[in-house]
Amino acid sequence: MTYFGVRETYFRLLGGAKKPDATREGANQFAYQAGKSTISVLYCLVKKIENSLDNKEIAFCAFMDIEGPFDNTSHETIGKATRRKGASEATVSWINEMLINRSIIPKVGETELKIKTAKECLEGGVLSPLLWTMVVDCRLYKLTNEGFETIGYADHLAIIIRGKHEETLIERMQIAL
Repeated sequence: MTYFGVRETYFRLLGGAKKPDATREGANQFAYQAGKSTISVLYCLVKKIENSLDNKEIAFCAFMDIEGPFDNTSHETIGKATRRKGASEATVSWINEMLINRSIIPKVGETELKIKTAKECLEGGVLSPLLWTMVVDCRLYKLTNEGFETIGYADHLAIIIRGKHEETLIERMQIAL
């Protein structure tokens, strides 16, 4: 999905109540945004590490690849993130119903079989990248508010801890993780 598709879906989801880009607290979230790419996320990370080296600091980075973000994100988590971004309760309920009550009906010849889907968030749907972005934005925002430097790109996250005292940095990284 392109940035413009996610942006338009986001705007419609929130009923035009907020300017889409203004609601993205995660300035360190690089996915699905115009002018941001894997190159820009790598540049941002390298710049932070270079700044630490220039200041004679230690820099620890933890890299995470969230396994199955669409399959493993609960409806509850999606609902909380959607509310936090300003969606109405009606919209949150609609999304929840859509996710919970999905089914597929394969047909072979004259035989049909209705199967209820088991995955949490439909991968490949137009809404899925938006829902995941809302969830990960909330996590990045929380870590940033707790004093951690974070960078996100889709289902990839990095936490950067910088300073002069290794023991303190190790303790802080444990808290972040």
